Amino acid sequence: MVCERPLLLSLYGVGMGLVLLCSCDDGSQERCLEFGQSSQPLSVEDRTLVGAPGEYQADSDLRKEMEDLASSQRSRRQRAWQILEQILSPMALAIELPSLEGGNIPLFQSWHGGDDLTRIFRRLYVELSDEQRQRRSRFTSENINNAWEWNNYAISDFASWSEERFSAYVNAIDDSARQNGIGGLARVSYSPAASWHLLRSYPEILACATGEKRVSPAEETNEAESCNVVQDQSKPGCLVDAFPPGSVIVKASFRRANVGIEADAFDTSGPALQRRLSKPEPAWDKPEAYGSPSESEAYTLRLSNGNAYWLMGLHVMTKELDDWFWLTMWWSPEPDSDFGADRPDSIPSPFDNYKLCTVVDFSEYDSDPLEGFNGSHPTTLGAALAATYEGHGGPTWCSNPYIETDPGGAETNCLGCHQHADQNLIADSQQASAPGRLRTQGSRDSDYVFVTSADGDFGRMLVETEQILGSR
Repeated sequence: MVCERPLLLSLYGVGMGLVLLCSCDDGSQERCLEFGQSSQPLSVEDRTLVGAPGEYQADSDLRKEMEDLASSQRSRRQRAWQILEQILSPMALAIELPSLEGGNIPLFQSWHGGDDLTRIFRRLYVELSDEQRQRRSRFTSENINNAWEWNNYAISDFASWSEERFSAYVNAIDDSARQNGIGGLARVSYSPAASWHLLRSYPEILACATGEKRVSPAEETNEAESCNVVQDQSKPGCLVDAFPPGSVIVKASFRRANVGIEADAFDTSGPALQRRLSKPEPAWDKPEAYGSPSESEAYTLRLSNGNAYWLMGLHVMTKELDDWFWLTMWWSPEPDSDFGADRPDSIPSPFDNYKLCTVVDFSEYDSDPLEGFNGSHPTTLGAALAATYEGHGGPTWCSNPYIETDPGGAETNCLGCHQHADQNLIADSQQASAPGRLRTQGSRDSDYVFVTSADGDFGRMLVETEQILGSR
C-alpha cells in the first residue's frame, strides 16, 4: 500500500498532538505524520526528564572588550574557553535518576532542538484563528510561555506513556553514557533566548522562507523587555529584531561508537596545517590518524536503543557581540598540543580531550599572535597560530575538521559563511575562499543564522505547517 502526502488532509486530536492522515492508493487513509511527536532528538520523554532548558548567562560587558578581543589572540582564546566552560557546565535533571543518585547533563544538551521547536510552534499555531493565520499574527509572550511550559511536561498528554512505562524508562538509565544520551543527537540546538526569539520571529521567517518580501505582521506588540531585544543594531529583515545577548546556537557532530570503526583524527599542528592549507582548495578530506576513544577520552552517549555515539565536534555562536562570538571545539587523541595547549584546568572531563579555535571578526587585528603566548605556550600553539595567520588585516581562521567538511572548508572563519545565511549559500565552496571569509556587502537579514531559508530545518517546518494548517 502506497500512501502519498497531499496538502488536503484530515486532522484530528490525539492528546495534545495532531495526527495527519494521508490518502493511500487503495482509497484508505493512513497516519503519515504526527505533529508534536517525533522520533528525532530530544524526545518528549527525555524533555520531561530534562525539564526546562537551562539559561545561558551572557556577559553584558563583553562588547566593551571587542577591541581587545579582535587584536589579541590570547584574550580571545581565554574568553572562548570561559564561554565553553559555561556551555559544558552540568545541569541537574528535572527528574532524578534513581540508579545514578541524581543525574545531570551538559547545559547545551538541555537546550531546544528541532523537536522542541516543532512541538511548541505547532501547539501555538493551532490555537490561532484562520484569520490570524492568514495575517501571520505574532504570538504573545503569555502564549509562548504556556506552550513552552506544556512542552516541558508534554509526556502527560501522550497515552502511550503510562506512569509505569516512564518509571521503567527512568530506572533503565544506569550509567553515564546512557545519562548523556538523554540529550539526544540534536545537530543544532538553541538556548532559551534564541529559541524564544525564533518563535517570536515566525512571521518574518515565513515571509523570507517563502520568497516573499519582508511583511510586517498585522499584530505588533511592544514586548522588548520579555525577549531582551537589542535596540542598538540594525534590524534584520527576516527577524523581529537582532538576536538578544543570551542567544547561543550550537551545532554538534556525532560519530557512531563501538561498532568496529575507528574515529577520524586530524593533525592540527603547525606543520600539518601548513601542508593542508597550502592546497588549492583546502579541505578536511583525509585524516592523519584514527582512534577509538574511551568514555573518559571523548564525550560518549548511548541512546535507549543501545547505540553509542562520540561527540566529535561542537560549533558555538553566542550573541554577546554584534557579529556574535564564534568558537568551535573538536576531539583529538593528542588534546594537550597546539589548539589545546592553553586549555584551562576548569574544563571538565572528558571535554579536556578537545581543542578549540575562535574568532570575533572577519579580519585579524593581532599584529603578532605568537607574542601573547611567549613564556606560556610558545611551541605547538604558536606554530599552529602562525600556520593560520595571514597577516594584520587578513582573514581570520577557525575551522572544525568534523563540521567544515565541504571543499575549501579547512580555511574558513565561521563569519564568512554565516554572513550569507539568509541567501542559503552554505554549500557554495566559493564562500570558503578568501573573499568569502572577509566581510561583504551581502544581506544578513537572518543575523548570521541559517533559519530563514526553506532549506533550513526551522524554516522548512514553518513552511510545511502553514501549507497544511494555514488558511492562506
